[in-house]
Amino acid sequence: MSSSCSSRTKKRRSLSSPSAEVRDWAALPHDALLEVFLRLDARDIMWSAEAVCKAWRRVSVEEPTLWRRVDMTKVPLEGIETAVRDAVDRSSGRMEAFSGPWDDESLVYLGDRTPSLKSLHLSHDEYATDDILMVSLKKFPLLEDVDISPPFSHLSASERLFESICKACPLLKNLKIRFTLPPDLDFGEVMLMECADGDRYRTPMMRELRSLELYNYVIGSEQFTPILDNCPLLESVHITGFYVDGEMDAELQAKCARLKNLTFPFDPTETDYDNSDVTEDDDPFM
Repeated sequence: MSSSCSSRTKKRRSLSSPSAEVRDWAALPHDALLEVFLRLDARDIMWSAEAVCKAWRRVSVEEPTLWRRVDMTKVPLEGIETAVRDAVDRSSGRMEAFSGPWDDESLVYLGDRTPSLKSLHLSHDEYATDDILMVSLKKFPLLEDVDISPPFSHLSASERLFESICKACPLLKNLKIRFTLPPDLDFGEVMLMECADGDRYRTPMMRELRSLELYNYVIGSEQFTPILDNCPLLESVHITGFYVDGEMDAELQAKCARLKNLTFPFDPTETDYDNSDVTEDDDPFM
């Protein structure tokens, strides 16, 4: 009986006494904290983790490795400009990949301070401008992966945009341009008007390009032929929109034969456009 009482007394003491140490998360080694932070995205760090304590804040602000690949797609829009600036500053010029909303001010800030950028994914913003994008792209000479959803204004901008991207980014391996169409736009009428605009098809040599995707796009043999001729490593082509020539001739079909994957709007009477291509939740760093 006394033995049983003694046993219960020991259990009560063990439960009431602080035998187990309370873990001090702020005291974690720097390497361990960094490993944890590397598993978080920009929103988790800026809106949560860095507010825990001074030690965590220090890691989030002073460790450029955390900001080498930045995904701002989940950051609240009302705080996007400040968040982008903070991420750029924290990267100390080492940022290699950025994904987020297309904002003119943020894009200029990126262009001036991220010369090592290799991947750029920009989602649609109706107030963004092509001119700012074209100027900024020239400041990213190492770009290999570009995925943008430009505001749709008129198709002549699409040709100018495609040519400018190719000239500014000679090392590109993957290029995706996805135009967002206004709901009241008569796509076919606009295409036919732009097709009469004359010879605008000039494609620079792109020796590294492997994948090309153009959504809601007007294209003809006059443009597509130099793309195939000037992109010797091109393997995959996905184009939706309007093909002005109706069908390919034998020569162009022969050039296409080397491609591993080809999606093309062959029939101009069946306009192929789908805004869901623009809003799909892609992995920004694929």
